[in-house]
Amino acid sequence: MRLFYSILIIVCCTFSSKAQLQFPFRDTTLQVGQSIPQFCINTQYPVNDSLVVNDLFSHAIDIGFTFSFFGIDYTQCIVSDNLLLSFDTTFANFSAPFKWTSTGSMSLRFRNAILPAFMDLNMFYGGKIRITTNGNIGAKKFIIEWCGVPKFGSNAVCNNDKVSIQVVLHEGTNIIDINTLLINGSSTCPATNITSKGIQGLINIDNSVSLFTPGRGITDMWGNTGITNNTVRFIPSAGGYTIDQNSPFLYEPIFINDSFTNLSWYSSLGGAALATGACIDIPYDTSIDYYVAQYNNYQSCDSNLRNFNDTIWVHSVPDNSTKIANINTASKGKIKVYPNPVSRMKELKIESAIYEINKIRIVNAMGHTIEKHSFFNKAQQSYTLSIGNYPTGIYLLIIETSEGIFTEQISIN
Repeated sequence: MRLFYSILIIVCCTFSSKAQLQFPFRDTTLQVGQSIPQFCINTQYPVNDSLVVNDLFSHAIDIGFTFSFFGIDYTQCIVSDNLLLSFDTTFANFSAPFKWTSTGSMSLRFRNAILPAFMDLNMFYGGKIRITTNGNIGAKKFIIEWCGVPKFGSNAVCNNDKVSIQVVLHEGTNIIDINTLLINGSSTCPATNITSKGIQGLINIDNSVSLFTPGRGITDMWGNTGITNNTVRFIPSAGGYTIDQNSPFLYEPIFINDSFTNLSWYSSLGGAALATGACIDIPYDTSIDYYVAQYNNYQSCDSNLRNFNDTIWVHSVPDNSTKIANINTASKGKIKVYPNPVSRMKELKIESAIYEINKIRIVNAMGHTIEKHSFFNKAQQSYTLSIGNYPTGIYLLIIETSEGIFTEQISIN
C-alpha cells in the first residue's frame, strides 16, 4: 500500500506576540520515494532605508492588496518619518509635515491619512522604517513599522528618545491596527513642536470626517505622556470607524534578512538541529510527525529577546482511502466556505455542490483539533458552523468528502 505525505503548514507561537516566520501555506501530496521539496520561511521583509531625509514622504508603496479607507479603494500609500501614512500618492517624494497646522497647503497632507502617533521625528539620528505584506489571499496584512526613530531635537537627550510603532492594514475586513511598542514621555522633545506631540487618528479624503483616539487628539500632548505595548483598533462602521481600545497588544515583529542565521530546524524525534538558516531540505521519514522552525534570541524593535516556534505538520495517509486537494484550486468552486474572513460569534457556511460531506474539523495554530463534526450516517452537502467564542487568528478547516479531503485556511477577526 502506497503512502503519501500531506504537509500542512500551521503557524504557532509560544509568546503573546504573533510570530512572523511565515511559510507559504499549502498542502503537498507526495508518493513514497519522491523527494520532499525544500521549505523556506518568508525572507521578503525589506528594510526601507530610503526615508533618511527629514520631513519627506516616501515613494508610492504597493500595499499588496486592495484596501478600503473611508469607503474608497487603494492599492498604494506613502509614509513619512513623522509617523504619517497617507493614501494620497500625489505627494510621493514631496515634503511631509512635521508640525500640525489647520491652514495653508500643508494641511492637505494630513488628509486621507492614518496618524499612528504624529510627531516630529528625525531619521538622521537612527531608526528604520520596515514594510512588508504577508499572509494568505483574502487575509493578507500590510505592516509598516517605525523602529527606534528618534524624536527631533538638537541635543543628545532627544536623539536617544526613540519611538517604535506599527500600523497594520487587514485585507478583507479593512481593519486598521495601531500597535505602539514604545513612546517615551517627553515634554521637551521635539522642542520645536509645541502644538502636536502624539496625534493618533484617521482623517478622510476631504477632512469632513476625522476621529482621534480619546486622550490622543490634537491638543492632548500624548507624546508628553508616552506609552508602551498598546494596541488601538479602528473598525469600519457605517462609512466611518469605531475605535476599540480594549484590543490585546498585537505587535507583529518583522524579521530582517540578516537575522536568519539564528533560525534552527528540528523534527518531532528531538535531538540536534537538522539545519540552520531560512530553508531546510526535509528528509523523507514516516516516523516524523512534524518539523519545527525555531527562532531564538532575536532582539526585536521593542528591545525584547524573543523565541518563536513555527511548525510544519506531516501526515501519512493511505492513497486508496483518502485523497488530498486544496479547496482554493482543486475544488474549482465545488465547495464554498464563506464568509472568510469571518467575525467572532458569527457563522461559517460550508456548501458542497456535488460532494457529500462526511467530516469537518477545525485545527488551531498549535495544531490541535478544537472542533469536529462527523456525518458518516447522514452525509450532507451543506453545514453551518458556529464559530463561537474562538480567539482571533488563523485556523485550518479540514473537510472530508466522498471525493477526498479539502482544506481551507480561515481567518477569524
